[in-house]
Amino acid sequence: MGVADTAAWGAVASLVFLIVAVAYRALAGGGPAIAALLAVAVVVGVAGAAGARAVG
Repeated sequence: MGVADTAAWGAVASLVFLIVAVAYRALAGGGPAIAALLAVAVVVGVAGAAGARAVG
C-alpha cells in the first residue's frame, strides 16, 4: 500500500468520525467542543492510517 492510499484511509476515518461527532453534538444540544472533536479526529485519522498500513 502506497503513501497516498494510507493517507486516503486516514482521511476517510477522520471524515467519518467528524460527521458522526458533529451530528451527535448537534442533536444532543451540546457536547465536546469543536476543538476537542478536531483533536480526536486527528488521532482517529492516524489510527486509521496505521491500521490500513498494517492490513495492506
